[in-house]
Amino acid sequence: MKVTRDLINQIIHVQLGSTPVHDSDPLTADVIADYDSEGALVGLELLLLTPASALAALVHLATTRPDLRDSLTRARAAIACELTQDSITGDLRAGEQ
Repeated sequence: MKVTRDLINQIIHVQLGSTPVHDSDPLTADVIADYDSEGALVGLELLLLTPASALAALVHLATTRPDLRDSLTRARAAIACELTQDSITGDLRAGEQ
């Protein structure tokens, strides 16, 4: 599992596995789910959210989407762990290109 953060575009991406993304579907206006070819959740993109609001969005989604609860809980734990370690990395950092 890998958490990356695009500071310029304010996107947090959680990669839940190594399976390629086959399809994406918005769960809310701020959360996009990535699925593999078999329909398993393999990633999440959290748009324009701070880490704290991303965690809150995942908690809310876990209550409204019981079919995704386990994956959302793992994603939330990964983000919380990265925040605790203060080591979220980004593909694009502010001021770098």
